[in-house]
Amino acid sequence: METAGSRHPFGFSPSKKWSLYAGVYAFLCSIVTLRELSPISDTLVTVLPAPIGSSGFALAAPVPFLGAIVWWVVVERRETYTYLFGGIVGLLTALAAVLLWTLVLAIVWGPKVLGAGGVLLAISATLAVALPVAFVSGLPLMYARRRLDPGLD
Repeated sequence: METAGSRHPFGFSPSKKWSLYAGVYAFLCSIVTLRELSPISDTLVTVLPAPIGSSGFALAAPVPFLGAIVWWVVVERRETYTYLFGGIVGLLTALAAVLLWTLVLAIVWGPKVLGAGGVLLAISATLAVALPVAFVSGLPLMYARRRLDPGLD
């Protein structure tokens, strides 16, 4: 548990601080992944209301918020500092980001666009690559959380 003495001078508890770290880390991981998936992400940016030329940043924009929230709910709130939960955080963050952009796509172009040829294939391909990568990328963050926070036993 956190005590008043474990709070940062600006009022951030270690749990909140690690949730913010998780959001930044998830953003950086998503930028790298989107760069590797650039054929798909560049195509998505052309049909979504996002700035052209920065597909990685545009598509990763919600990830820091999603990553921080998911980390807080899954790890910090429950105080579950296991590697499995680190991987689950990565997986859920990636899934939430893909679902969010799928929703945006359906709102912009109508739900029928999801049935158009290639759209579901692109979403499936993105999930097939992003989910395992996201699960694995959650493990180093949990390692850091367990090793660098002196408050954990």
